[in-house]
Amino acid sequence: ELKEPATYEEALSGEDADLWRRAINEEMTSLHANSTWTLEKAPTGIRPIPVKWVYKIKRDAVGNIERCKARLVVKGFKL
Repeated sequence: ELKEPATYEEALSGEDADLWRRAINEEMTSLHANSTWTLEKAPTGIRPIPVKWVYKIKRDAVGNIERCKARLVVKGFKL
């Protein structure tokens, strides 16, 4: 049975790694295509805002798997 991984490492080391890798690649392609952000070098003394991957299995009304999704989200920050 396909399970939603809790971490990036878990997603890419499990038996369903190809499915999750494809979902990650789709998300990165979408982020780049929509110019959501640009990768920049952090200024000296500034810590970047941490991010994490969130994984979800999308199912239809009957419960069949439609697709696997991965989203890159901000973990939060401190001022």
